[in-house]
Amino acid sequence: MASTGGNRGPSYGALRKRVRETATLARIAQEISSSLLFDDILDRVYKSFRGILPYDRIGLAVIAEGGHEVIAIGARSNARKLRIEAGYTATLKASSLEKILQTGKPRIINDLRAYLAEHPDTLEEAFLATN
Repeated sequence: MASTGGNRGPSYGALRKRVRETATLARIAQEISSSLLFDDILDRVYKSFRGILPYDRIGLAVIAEGGHEVIAIGARSNARKLRIEAGYTATLKASSLEKILQTGKPRIINDLRAYLAEHPDTLEEAFLATN
């Protein structure tokens, strides 16, 4: 007979949440694949994922040939004005993106102004914080 004590796995509530998130991701994937226009896809991603992961801005960038620069190709934000728009370039070395690429882990800053107060030499975040 199997043991029923100790580790029983995820709770019913946790499983329901996972099922809802999976259904949401499937719906988002279907919406994204229904459009061929980059701006439409970025709009849908920005609006849709907020139910899973709260945020007020997203950006998409590519690494330029040679691997030394990052080029912004799109962004969405709740800010009055986007500070980093398509075409913006920055050096990859010692940037916030370099660590993300090295670790493969996203970086979430819950309070950009507080982060900037603790890290005043961080150029990208200072630029973003000036809404």
